Amino acid sequence: MNTGGLRGTRRYAAATAILATALLTGCAASGDATPAAKLPLGPPELAAPIDLDSQPAGVAVDPANESVYVVHRSGHTVSVIDTDTHEVKATIDVGVNLDDIAIDPSTHTAYVTHFDIGDQDHHGMVSVIDTDTREIIDTIEVDRNATAVAVDAADHKLYVVHGFIPRVSVIDTETNTVTSTLDAGQGGALDVAVDPTTHTAYVTVRSTVAVFESGQLTPSTVIDVGQYSRLAIDPAAHRLYATTLEGSLVVIDTETRTKTATVKVGRNPIDVAVDPGLGSVYVLNNGDKSVSIIDSESWTLTHTIPVGANPQEIVIDPGNHTTYVSNLGDDTVSAITR
Repeated sequence: MNTGGLRGTRRYAAATAILATALLTGCAASGDATPAAKLPLGPPELAAPIDLDSQPAGVAVDPANESVYVVHRSGHTVSVIDTDTHEVKATIDVGVNLDDIAIDPSTHTAYVTHFDIGDQDHHGMVSVIDTDTREIIDTIEVDRNATAVAVDAADHKLYVVHGFIPRVSVIDTETNTVTSTLDAGQGGALDVAVDPTTHTAYVTVRSTVAVFESGQLTPSTVIDVGQYSRLAIDPAAHRLYATTLEGSLVVIDTETRTKTATVKVGRNPIDVAVDPGLGSVYVLNNGDKSVSIIDSESWTLTHTIPVGANPQEIVIDPGNHTTYVSNLGDDTVSAITR
């Protein structure tokens, strides 16, 4: 594990045809792929930091439950934050060596990865949490170094990256069993994002993005983007966003599988999230301890917002357009409101 900030994400992977997931993707409930019109909200403002402990890292939001879920890297728990009050309303004891989290809003389920459960073979694990009762309802043993995770709710699949290994486990979320493994080729897999409209999985490997069509175990296309990319997808706009260690945001057309724009951001951008309702892309810069906000029409930098020390992951609540950033270095979560 790299506690310096190179982490996996699960942006906008949990889309389904129901209304709650349509909010996550910015699409209509019928599956309409028309991008949402921009909302006339005010400028971004940094709220008071949310104090936590034990190195907050992975973060996910469930608008239906009005909750943000934060995985603690050095602890055994997941904190549940109320999106209205920004107060911790619950703590869930999950286990050792936690890394990332993804939410399926259609089933009220959270999936938390453990990169090593401490057995002789160093297996990883996924804990399955009922977000209504806040209890663990199942555990799924996977290969070692289970890190980034993404869920495709409509296809009932969970994708688990095995960091520094070129493999991604595919889990059936109805049976909670591993059904297949994606072969990402040479080098270590780093992040995964899933297009909920086409069920295409995108996996970053070294300086490329490997594209896996639905049901395929080997990539159909490999796109050169840059080193250590983190991913976010906007299904309605047919765009994939990838950050690079070189300090750029790369925009990829998911229909043509080609790069259409490159935007300069801050130092060591390690995560990215998209808000289709605002027409904005948010890039988390670990080196600058900041968030770069980019207009997705003009590809211009509109705002730079400071966050906490050693920021790890970024997520956006599509209901209120608040952005949350986990800061491992000072045990806080930054909230950027609109």
